[in-house]
Amino acid sequence: MLCCADAAAAHTQDDISPSQLRSLWDGVGKPLLRVGKGGVQASHINSLRELLHSHALIKVQINQHDENQVNASGQELASQTRAKLLQVKGRTALFGQGNADLSVLRQSASHQGASAHQRASQQHLERVWHNANGVEEPIQLQPDVQAQLQFLNSAGVLSDDELDRKCLRVLSQMPQGPALTLLKGMNKTSMRAVRNKSAWLNSQCRRITAQARS
Repeated sequence: MLCCADAAAAHTQDDISPSQLRSLWDGVGKPLLRVGKGGVQASHINSLRELLHSHALIKVQINQHDENQVNASGQELASQTRAKLLQVKGRTALFGQGNADLSVLRQSASHQGASAHQRASQQHLERVWHNANGVEEPIQLQPDVQAQLQFLNSAGVLSDDELDRKCLRVLSQMPQGPALTLLKGMNKTSMRAVRNKSAWLNSQCRRITAQARS
């Protein structure tokens, strides 16, 4: 459902196509502001104004009883902040900066989507390292090696269960140059036939380390 605020501060359906609107919605993560059952308060208006100074797109969760109340609260927020009420789905409303054109909104959605993916990738790697090592024995990886592992994870080259303790320990003991050369040579095409990527990576690390010592 496409909802508009007042005519002076809202896009019309002619301005944004359904596919463009879907792309904007999907690019924005979780709501950064929540309106309770009591409806819109001055604090919500001030908070949305502040958020829209730094984000061209913002989702707001409106926890009211029915669709009409949610829509009314969304339109009140848009009117009071001169934001664009772009869309309401369930109890979540998507707002855009009042003076932002479509290109700015799309850029914001793309940036927020990339940032969210990067955070998810980083959180995954941190969880893998914690589970593999335990709190008492952390494995210290070179920053560039860690960044490349994060990239491989986000690119889908290494899945959730393909970085085990042995593999990470061997990587941490390698010089950064050879470790990066090995990791940068990994891609979906070259790794498609490798069933156990962690074991393969572990063996390659050990081979390179042994060659360097000989």
